[in-house]
Amino acid sequence: MSASAGNNLKQLASLCRSLISNVLHAEVFAGVGLSSRSSASVLNEETLKPIVELLSTVTKEDVGLATARVASNNRSVGYIRIYSDEILSVGIFVIPCSISIPLHDHPDMCVLSKVLYGSVQVESYDWDQCSVSPNTATKPLVNHGNIATKVFDGELKEGQLNTLYQNSGGNLHKFTANSKEGCAILDIIAPQYDENKRPCTYYKAMPLGTATSNKFCLESVEESEDFCITNWAYQGLDWGFDC
Repeated sequence: MSASAGNNLKQLASLCRSLISNVLHAEVFAGVGLSSRSSASVLNEETLKPIVELLSTVTKEDVGLATARVASNNRSVGYIRIYSDEILSVGIFVIPCSISIPLHDHPDMCVLSKVLYGSVQVESYDWDQCSVSPNTATKPLVNHGNIATKVFDGELKEGQLNTLYQNSGGNLHKFTANSKEGCAILDIIAPQYDENKRPCTYYKAMPLGTATSNKFCLESVEESEDFCITNWAYQGLDWGFDC
């Protein structure tokens, strides 16, 4: 691991502060709040481009995962916290082979992800913003009516990135580790989950129409008892966050 790698991580942390955390904090303190309009205007492709570019340089060696790590029972998903505050969360999910993180949402949030090692099957959806009531062809539903469009169903491999936004890019997704060694995914989440304002909800996807249709009804479900996350210690280079 080189000094330049450490510098890249510190630059990435600094950008996360300046382009995400500080701006969203300013909105909160100004009384704007994290509304759909305000957060969407901040967390967009143009604003996040410098963060994405630096995220692409992060390697598994930089974050202490040169050798694949697995949970002792080989079924628990590991989570390595790098940094978190009320706005921003940076961490790594380590998923054993054939184990899934169930389908879940990211309400009014943005997530930047990079596969550090292994490969992962990703199934992702976006809510339909204007669904049509099944009782009439002219009366739109007030909300998305639990109807979503599947936007991606494929594999991401080591080194590949994925970005999801509030209303696009697959805001609801499911991860399943494909490779024998499992996979590790570095996530930058903003704003992060909040039990009262932005709770995490799990879903079951039920197809609508024909087998080839990309439309689904997403029904909220309780978190599976089989899904378990274990917290692990971070062992990589310093990011320079004030933890």
